[in-house]
Amino acid sequence: MLFPICFNVHNPDLFFLCQTRHYVDIHLYPHVYDLTNLIRNVAVVLYFQPFQTIRLDRMSAAFGWTVEEVEKEVVALIQSGQIQGRVDSQNKILKARKVDHRAELFAHAMKTAAEIQSTNRKLLLRMRLQQADLVVKPPKSRREQDRAGELLQGD
Repeated sequence: MLFPICFNVHNPDLFFLCQTRHYVDIHLYPHVYDLTNLIRNVAVVLYFQPFQTIRLDRMSAAFGWTVEEVEKEVVALIQSGQIQGRVDSQNKILKARKVDHRAELFAHAMKTAAEIQSTNRKLLLRMRLQQADLVVKPPKSRREQDRAGELLQGD
């Protein structure tokens, strides 16, 4: 795996030394650029994960990039949905978006309850119709003819 061997937040040059070695590999060569971007994205996401807010200049010092590069990367990750947050461009601060897990759980529970209630109503209606003998089933020979007709029409 490329990430643990080559990438070190405190020494990003080591990563690029390994990257040049991977350009020589004929099987890996077409994928080096994409892999590099994926590794950079994962590194930024993992670096930001424990923080509620972080200054972009701290991130730029950690990664060895300029503040503009860090801001560009972070904005791209926010737009792709990998980072839940927003960037204060004036103060150069990345803030995590607060997620209310209790509200999400409650909304999900209410949606599930509504689906179960709807299904139960449909089942009760069907049972009542069957009890009242209002469900009319075609004779067996008729059902077999309908199935044969459906198969012929499907072909």
